[in-house]
Amino acid sequence: MVWTKVKLLAVAVAACVLTAGAGWYALYGQPVTPTTETKSDQKVAAQQDDAKLFPGKWKVIRIESEGKEARAEDGGEATAILMAKFEFTADRFIMTADGKTVEFEYKLDQNTKPRSIDLTITKGPDGQVGKSFKGLYVLEKDALKLCINHTENGARPTELTTREGDKSTFLMILRRGKEAKQ
Repeated sequence: MVWTKVKLLAVAVAACVLTAGAGWYALYGQPVTPTTETKSDQKVAAQQDDAKLFPGKWKVIRIESEGKEARAEDGGEATAILMAKFEFTADRFIMTADGKTVEFEYKLDQNTKPRSIDLTITKGPDGQVGKSFKGLYVLEKDALKLCINHTENGARPTELTTREGDKSTFLMILRRGKEAKQ
């Protein structure tokens, strides 16, 4: 009877040792397998990261033109943009102001410094569809800075700022979240 208990205890200890050893091997003993992911795959994955962060409703909290902040009290385009509703989908940027909607297709390039965005009007006023605009962006959590040259097919801005006397570039700072609920 004593020998039976000793045998059972020995089997139980052996089972524990084998299980622990198998677990240790599973965690630490596996050989490292090389990845087949290329730099091109990594670039696509990185671009998808920003593209996943853009969708949602946004509100313009600041607009700048010719090196100066534009205010709603200034009237005109500044008022319309500050009061507009903005929404990004997976590949569209939709702006609704004064009951009118303009829809842009956008393409991001995260490989440029600063990062760049291209916008093309896909729906909007007659004569505007197909027009393209180039810009730069910085996306940080729920804040988006866009610097756009609003001259059709104009040169891409080189920095995220505007300059006195330059009427072709504007800067918008948008916020997502509670402030963007419209």
